[in-house]
Amino acid sequence: MTTAAEIIVDAVFIYFALGAAFGLWFAVAGVTRLDESARGTGVVFRAIVFFGAAAFWVLLLRRLIRGEQRPAEKNAHRTEAEK
Repeated sequence: MTTAAEIIVDAVFIYFALGAAFGLWFAVAGVTRLDESARGTGVVFRAIVFFGAAAFWVLLLRRLIRGEQRPAEKNAHRTEAEK
């Protein structure tokens, strides 16, 4: 009989295993689909992206499926300049 703790541990393991697989693909090929400025970046940048993509793979996958690009930057300086 499986306990609730074992189910939770298995679910977390599966989440992170899928995240690692997605993160590897995203760091190598997928990041340029969301942000064109990532084209031609180095290994260190891709390594950093890997860890972020592995953690937030569900959100990034949703953006890829929807075909969303990099969101427009919104900050106080741009808001003031638009006036």
